[in-house]
Amino acid sequence: YIPGLHEYDRDGSKKRMPAWCDRIQWIGEDVKLLHYGRAELCVSDHKPVMGVFEVSAKVILTDKKKELAAQLNRQLDAHENENIPKVAISPSSIRFARVEFDQPISQTLTIENTGQVVVQFHFAPKLADTTYCKSWLSVHPEFGIIPPKETQEIKLTVHVTKRSALTLNLGQDVLEDILILRLENGRDYFVQINGSYLKSCFGTTLDYLINTPSPVRFAPPTKETTKALGVPKELWRMVDYLYRCAMDEDGIFKTSGDPSETARVRESLDCGLDLDNFSPHAVAETLLYFLKNLAESIYPEWLVEQYSDNVNIGQYCKQALMQLKPSHYNAFIYIVAFLREVLKHSTNNNLTAVQLVLAFSGCIMQSSIDATFGTD
Repeated sequence: YIPGLHEYDRDGSKKRMPAWCDRIQWIGEDVKLLHYGRAELCVSDHKPVMGVFEVSAKVILTDKKKELAAQLNRQLDAHENENIPKVAISPSSIRFARVEFDQPISQTLTIENTGQVVVQFHFAPKLADTTYCKSWLSVHPEFGIIPPKETQEIKLTVHVTKRSALTLNLGQDVLEDILILRLENGRDYFVQINGSYLKSCFGTTLDYLINTPSPVRFAPPTKETTKALGVPKELWRMVDYLYRCAMDEDGIFKTSGDPSETARVRESLDCGLDLDNFSPHAVAETLLYFLKNLAESIYPEWLVEQYSDNVNIGQYCKQALMQLKPSHYNAFIYIVAFLREVLKHSTNNNLTAVQLVLAFSGCIMQSSIDATFGTD
């Protein structure tokens, strides 16, 4: 065609017959041809091919899309919730009444898996702590797995030893703690623990006892008097009883007392009650128990470590005694003087110096409480 016109170019310069020089190709199942022809345009020397088709196209319905998305999210949430570990804890709060020194008390915590997946649990420390519970509390087991619909019993034990007794006596600590039960891929659960500690002369220090003239069970947490006792009244009461009633007792310090009776002796010392109705063996065993459970050894470990085979034993003993704190010096001399009196009655009580050393050395020269903590 002559550009701009609908007439053929017949001057023969192009030397070819008029022809269809364009094509339209299509493919698809949902494509329908409605018209196929040429466009009557004059901008070129040929007429372009044109086609009109009917096709099916997908249209996004915004409202329907939002509704479907919300439905899918609900289904996903429901699926996730079904796979989140869930438990029921009973009880959520546990109280230990009348906790006594070195007398463990246990209660049971029950964890029930109420979800549909296996629960993995452990007890986790609080933010500022490195351990998950205080030193007077123990938990068993500390971790584990619970299948769906099954239960796990946890044994909680409160046991006040010399590691924690002094701070409880002084009011620096109380029998209160919160356990954090943590589920893997789940939430945390909290169990409140509390109890009442019956203050005791056992597990404390000589300095505390000489400044507490009243029975420890009823003593205020603060210092009672500016005038300290020479030796703890509890130590004096036991030695006084043994001096009056047990010097000729056969096997004293070698034969154990009845456990229930020794428990009553300890209660009497804490409450300021009379000791005369108890057997000598029960009081003697309580004396050893008292010394062994002092928070600070009468003869500290660091003094023992100063001795060597190259040191003169007599000179060492004099120097070591001078390094003891006054409360420890007084108690040491007091006990040694008592043991000398015991040996004076060896004909009747059948005790030897070696036997007394074996009985008392482990109590007087035990490891310090700090060292003990590392191995407990």
